[in-house]
Amino acid sequence: MEDVFYESQQQASGNATSSVSAIDPFGLSSGFGPSFQRHRGLLRDPSKLPLFAEATHTVATQEGVYADITIDPRLATFDGLRTTMAQLDALNVTHLTQYRHVIGGLVPFHNIAGVAEMESVRVLRASQARVVPVADASVDKEAASAREMYGVNGSTVRCVGVLSDSFNNTRNFQDDIDVVAETDTADGNDEGARIMRQVHEALPGLRSFAFNTALHGQAAFAAGIESLTEQTGCNVLVDHVTVLQEPFFADSVIAEAIDTVAAKNTSYFSAAGGFDAAGLFETYEDSGVSETVSLFGRSLPYTWHKFSSTSDFDLPIRIAANTTATLVLNWADPYVSAAGESSGGALTDLDLFLFTPDGADVLASGISSNKGADPIEIAYFTNDGPGEDFIVRVGKYITHNASTSEADFESPDPDHIGLVGFSVIDVHGHMKGPTQYGHSTAAGASAVEAPQTEGPLNFPLLYDATGQRLPEVTYRPTAGFASADAAQVVALAAMIRESDEALTPTEVNTVIQQTNASVTAALAALKDGSWRAAAAPGESAGAGDEGTSGDQQHDEEMLGTA
Repeated sequence: MEDVFYESQQQASGNATSSVSAIDPFGLSSGFGPSFQRHRGLLRDPSKLPLFAEATHTVATQEGVYADITIDPRLATFDGLRTTMAQLDALNVTHLTQYRHVIGGLVPFHNIAGVAEMESVRVLRASQARVVPVADASVDKEAASAREMYGVNGSTVRCVGVLSDSFNNTRNFQDDIDVVAETDTADGNDEGARIMRQVHEALPGLRSFAFNTALHGQAAFAAGIESLTEQTGCNVLVDHVTVLQEPFFADSVIAEAIDTVAAKNTSYFSAAGGFDAAGLFETYEDSGVSETVSLFGRSLPYTWHKFSSTSDFDLPIRIAANTTATLVLNWADPYVSAAGESSGGALTDLDLFLFTPDGADVLASGISSNKGADPIEIAYFTNDGPGEDFIVRVGKYITHNASTSEADFESPDPDHIGLVGFSVIDVHGHMKGPTQYGHSTAAGASAVEAPQTEGPLNFPLLYDATGQRLPEVTYRPTAGFASADAAQVVALAAMIRESDEALTPTEVNTVIQQTNASVTAALAALKDGSWRAAAAPGESAGAGDEGTSGDQQHDEEMLGTA
């Protein structure tokens, strides 16, 4: 199984079982890397926990860490789930939430080892979430005149649901809000309340808001989406969170929940973020260079990937001084957390490294044991300066036969890899690829506040819901409202739904897209029906459509299917 809390143990020890520390369960965790080493001893010094959580985007309390626990999909039956839930309860895992075969919960620090060793657990991964800050822009000026002109104020909209970090963590928002789930961590800055205020300025007649935290992992996030529609009746939803551990090349359980509510006529908007990110998507190529990397007193053998942009196994990047960067690597293998029982998980074990500019020293790494789990690695590095230049390497781990100690090269090479660096500066022009992944690219979602890129914004979908490789590339939706902030689009969507309750989410998106998110233009187009005439015959138009011709051409060339 993959266990990011002890992700070096299988490779460092050569064993299939976890090697854990009862005193400090993060002690062997290279995935948190030097960012954790900076705050080492957090279990003995609670004052260091917030620093660690902030540096690694890990959602934790003084008692434990929120995590997603992916169980063997074959055990996701009533009896199997009941047994697993009982075992987790016995280990004092609280806030349990289940969505398909993923279970979310708050895992006590001292019981991380126990959860990792459960027979049914395939992946144990901490919840790691970047909250997209809500813009300070007001949506009220144009909305006020439009309300008067077209007689809309939100009074007939059932509910607007918000998924964000927190709603009232700072105790500054006292309105009557239906809070489905709030966070109990110190991470909440009440971005959820900020977006509610902005939407309410545009729609003062709106009868109800509802809130669900998006910090507690993928299972809780997905369950919260459905709860906001089923329990509170919201038909417009918005989130402001990037979940770092979501797949690049498959739909996560969060994306599945979005598609479920979209099919029930709920409009879903996701603030994509990624303005500070750089990315690449390219063919995996063995460089022919093999080296050993010294970590934790062990020598770990790798063959390096050759980056197409540099024709070398070194990828130069820049990280500003006094900045923490996050590197996320995915490769084209099946995901256990996103797929059904037919998925056996990743076939190959790739690892991620950040080196000093001369390649001599490892500064950060993601080296979990991925075979049979998820093809995902995440590494963090806080740059204290003064130097700002570093190199990234991606290595294929060379396993060894336990009885003969001979190298095993049977693990297949993946055909493609994707890499996203948050707070990474692409000064060399080598990372101009996609930066968007996860639930903001779901078929039923509309991404807003997305950065402009020279090439495709999103990674292509390569695997279906069962973990099978798709026979051809399926293109993820392209953000249609990049220049508009989330509150503006959500308020406008609510106005459109109030004007015509029969419109589908795709039709709502079409109106917004055709009028460039202008409130007055959108309501005018609704009144005279011009938005329908502007849509091409047979066009399903809207941000929920899959792909664009530019993205399609680029990805076909990349995948060799053009």
